[in-house]
Amino acid sequence: MEPLPMAVLSPYRRLVRQVRATFVGGPPSDEDHNILNWYASTALFGIVDGSMWVFLPVFLARLGASPSVLGLYTSLPALMVIAFSIPTGVLVDRARDQMATWKRIAFCMRMFYPVVILAPFFLPRASLPLAIVVVWALRVILDAAGTSLWVAIAGRAVSPRRRAHVNGTRWALLSLISASCQGLAGRWLDVGPFPGAYQAMFTVAFAATMAEWWFFGRLRVPLLEREEQVQATLGERVRGYLRPLAEHRPFVRFAVGTFAYRVAVNMPAALFTLLWVRELGASNGLIGLRGTVGYVGLMTGYLFWGRTANRLGHRRVLTAGALGTAAYAIVSAALPSAVWLVPVAVLWGLSAPGIDVGLFDLLLHACPPGKEARFVSVNQFTANVAIFVGPLLGVALASVTSVRIALAVAGALQVVTTAGFRLLPRDV
Repeated sequence: MEPLPMAVLSPYRRLVRQVRATFVGGPPSDEDHNILNWYASTALFGIVDGSMWVFLPVFLARLGASPSVLGLYTSLPALMVIAFSIPTGVLVDRARDQMATWKRIAFCMRMFYPVVILAPFFLPRASLPLAIVVVWALRVILDAAGTSLWVAIAGRAVSPRRRAHVNGTRWALLSLISASCQGLAGRWLDVGPFPGAYQAMFTVAFAATMAEWWFFGRLRVPLLEREEQVQATLGERVRGYLRPLAEHRPFVRFAVGTFAYRVAVNMPAALFTLLWVRELGASNGLIGLRGTVGYVGLMTGYLFWGRTANRLGHRRVLTAGALGTAAYAIVSAALPSAVWLVPVAVLWGLSAPGIDVGLFDLLLHACPPGKEARFVSVNQFTANVAIFVGPLLGVALASVTSVRIALAVAGALQVVTTAGFRLLPRDV
């Protein structure tokens, strides 16, 4: 067997060096313990991301889901977050032990996975796509509370000095595992029976997400000091919960500066699956190969942006990633055949990490210490308004024009809306 080319091996070797560099010098501290377990949790989520999260919308398309149902797959969970992020945020904001609260919520949220896995045994095929979309959306009620706690815990588990480096390495690890799983999953789905092959793959994802839950639950963060809570009605508690956010100008600037871009970047969410399956006729194997190549690009991008974010500034990193992602949508709209999905995935892979690395630290910088869970829950609200509206706009535009035209327009709007990033700090 011929050795793999250096172009393929280099990102993997860089990832190994990054992980080693994290723990050089002295005995492991609590922060090192947190980073190691966070890496393990991220690696396990790579299995989930490279299987169920990638192929669930493909599964829906194979079942005959309409464009509207595929649009709801993205938009309905966002609507649930819009409805429940503030009420659940009010509840978890009172938690002194954030980790214990997160573990209970995250465990219950993961119990929705078996419901999706078993649904084909009990429901007729005609009603299955919409039923799965609804179940997957209900899961998000718990996830709305869990995510705000997750970000708050992660922000306290690793110091700001190491966060960009650790996040870049962690997301590169996620990309490596996800890329490997996507290739294997695509081949398995091409040869396995339908829908049994999908159910088997989703079962593996469920086992992986339970292990991921266990490792993240091992992070060590101190208990929060909480002021004495006074008796108040729910409305009074919500008003008291939101009042500091409107008064904290860095967070207001972050929310305003990123909202229009978030709408634009989510417009193609349902359109890519339609382009791959119905416009270009891509097989499961080719979609898996496209994911593998794209995630190798992601791994390279995360390592690069994670290392350079502190030097370039997170706003510049965010802008560069946003422009690259816009170019990906525009180029995808012009693809002549399915085989081109593979090389163009590299552009997506190198660009998307800049958005993640930039937004994560800019968000935490906009939150006052000790109040991260509260501010993150409101960020979820504004982000998911965009996630809900964006795909619906994309599908509506595609219905009156075409999938390709809608993709091109969405890419152009992404370029225009990066102007809002000027409201974000340059020195973070």
